[in-house]
Amino acid sequence: MICLNKMEAHYKKLLEFEPQIEELIDLAIKEDLGEGDITTDILIDEQKRARGFIIAEEEAIVCGIYLAKKVFEKLDPEVIFNARFK
Repeated sequence: MICLNKMEAHYKKLLEFEPQIEELIDLAIKEDLGEGDITTDILIDEQKRARGFIIAEEEAIVCGIYLAKKVFEKLDPEVIFNARFK
């Protein structure tokens, strides 16, 4: 069961560090992608859209949703990122 009050409190705390989070994401993307990924550039059409899911088949503790969302938004400002929990 999710404690939304706890999640909201953590989210508000993260907002205090937004500039540092943005800088960290920029550095990680730069380090990971560098000048780009030649395999991806050759195989993946830039105009194509994709959909992905992460599904846990058992009860789990999920961390990093906020950061994952920020990274996807940085890579594609038009991304639609939904996190759903049961």
